Amino acid sequence: MTKRNLTIQDILDKEFHTDFKGYAPEEVDAFVDLMIEDYQYFQETIDQLHQTNRELEQANADLRGKMIELEGKLKAKDTEVSAAAIGASNVDMLKRISRLEEEMLAVKELVRARTKES
Repeated sequence: MTKRNLTIQDILDKEFHTDFKGYAPEEVDAFVDLMIEDYQYFQETIDQLHQTNRELEQANADLRGKMIELEGKLKAKDTEVSAAAIGASNVDMLKRISRLEEEMLAVKELVRARTKES
């Protein structure tokens, strides 16, 4: 970014020396007045953009913080769901094992009963 050579006040305070073949002071003053208006507009625009930029940077920082917080909550929730799923899966496996043991006992009793009959 380049440094400005003139400020609004520099332009406003500038006085030109006139000589015999110099420019008409009224024309120079009118042109300089236009330049001052432009500089004022540019400065206001720059100030407004800087303010908007600061506000957006703050909003961005706030949203990043919220995102990190939500990611942490999501990770914790995923861990809870995963643990619950493992727990449910273990319960299902224990139920299946229990049913298989019951069936095995029933088969053993049936085999004993048939062995006694023969």
